[in-house]
Amino acid sequence: MNFISKIKILASLSVLVLLVGCGTPAQIAEPSVSTYSNLAYQGKTVNYDIFYAQPKPGLFSDGEMLPMVPFDAQEKSPLAEFVTEDIQAFMEEHGPVGLMPTDYEKSDFLLVAKITATKKAGPAWSDFKSGKSFLMSLLTFTFAPSYHDITANYEVEYDLYKHGRQVFSRAYNVNDSVPHEQSDLAHLRHLSEKPKALFRKTLSATLDDFYKSASAYL
Repeated sequence: MNFISKIKILASLSVLVLLVGCGTPAQIAEPSVSTYSNLAYQGKTVNYDIFYAQPKPGLFSDGEMLPMVPFDAQEKSPLAEFVTEDIQAFMEEHGPVGLMPTDYEKSDFLLVAKITATKKAGPAWSDFKSGKSFLMSLLTFTFAPSYHDITANYEVEYDLYKHGRQVFSRAYNVNDSVPHEQSDLAHLRHLSEKPKALFRKTLSATLDDFYKSASAYL
């Protein structure tokens, strides 16, 4: 092999290492404010009660499922705290057009949301793909990104009450996953921001579907 050929091979390897090392981050669209409109909700008020349960967090915990309690009173992992922060404000922003959130107990509607996470980490997390990451690191002289699956896995049950009477109920089992490549140049916060984005995207989808389905019973 002559000198020129060696240079070409080295140049090609350098480009490959550079491209692989950059990584391809998960693309998770931020849910937009709902555009769903229905006369059943126009000019009405809604109050939210949110409950939460998850396996007991902690390195030395055996993962026993904690009881369902009001959201702010529940013990959560640090990741779950971040992923679910401002959850009530988020849900209030993603209701139907014209439905006005309120803290007033005598609102037109009461929406009770019960969220159950399946993992100690919370309703969404990042799974490190150690085998693939190690192999690609060897093949690219440690320049490869680390490989992850951003996963949302939880159940949410909604119960809608109108003037104190339950009018509709539905539960959703959420299980979604998106591949994510984390380059060495990317900030570690991405490994918590991506699960938060996926949780919000999936929660928004279930909430939108619930309000649409519930309108037939109002």
